[in-house]
Amino acid sequence: MAPSTMKALVSIEGKSASAQSVPVPTPDEGEILVMVHYVAQNPTDWKAMARVPPGRTFGCDFAGTVEDSNGSHWREGQRVAGFVQGTAPNPPRGAFAEYAVIESSLVFPIPDEVSYQEAAVIPLAFATAVQALFQRMKLPEPSKPAKSTFPVLINGGTSSVGQYAVQLCKLAGAFVVATGSKKNHELLKSLGADATVDYKDADWPERVRKVTHDGLEHAFDCIAENGSP
Repeated sequence: MAPSTMKALVSIEGKSASAQSVPVPTPDEGEILVMVHYVAQNPTDWKAMARVPPGRTFGCDFAGTVEDSNGSHWREGQRVAGFVQGTAPNPPRGAFAEYAVIESSLVFPIPDEVSYQEAAVIPLAFATAVQALFQRMKLPEPSKPAKSTFPVLINGGTSSVGQYAVQLCKLAGAFVVATGSKKNHELLKSLGADATVDYKDADWPERVRKVTHDGLEHAFDCIAENGSP
């Protein structure tokens, strides 16, 4: 049984945060309570610090065990992972805490061979890549890969989202070109990149045109803040 209070990273005055004792949230209908074992940090977490009022709990990605299954199909003690909209006010959400409430349909079971640490970094980055590639860009999905190869550029291939994008595009039947520093080219190739370019090279756009035979129509920018160049 969960305690009545817990530690959580909460926003405070001055665009900052502090670890505070707060009430353990109670799951409503369709929700479960998870004891958080590990969390992952995303850019949205630190960006939120500059815009949210005091009293919001930070954090999106988490991995842990079901504390209160609340009548769902999940078992108490079962290992799960997922992500919430950290700092959301209604309903209140946040993963940087000892316990987190989430809709029972928005977690997935952690396989025995996957650690909590590994599971915690999957949810938001993976979902972002999936939404961008298959919902926004309408690329063929891995379950129905393209019959003929097509080129895709993943800019920022070694970012958390980029690494999932490289793998997903490869599974979808694409010829994957990924940018990254030279020291990470072998990593990108191990993930499925067919060609790699160093973004520090002044002529990298020309190299992309060459390896794609000037036929590139799809690109996913995983690192730009204010639009792709």
